[in-house]
Amino acid sequence: MSDDNDNSRDIRPKQTRDYDAYAVRNDKEGKGHFHKIGAAFAHKDGKGFDIDTVATPNNGRITLREPKDRLDEMRGGNQNGQTRNRERDRD
Repeated sequence: MSDDNDNSRDIRPKQTRDYDAYAVRNDKEGKGHFHKIGAAFAHKDGKGFDIDTVATPNNGRITLREPKDRLDEMRGGNQNGQTRNRERDRD
């Protein structure tokens, strides 16, 4: 027999993340190193976020970044974090 209130099977579509969560540690020169520790998901009413993490930074600092920003920087940027113009590079 089926129960309309049965929550044991979640059939909602998987929610996409709004931000990636990073623990940031500074080295001796003050340069920050980002370590991905989770993601943030917006509430349906748009007034808050849930942050799911797999680790907690010992300095208490969690940085949220849009996923595309970091991905674009890693794929198209140089070591200084500057993105290159891919259209110009093709010519």
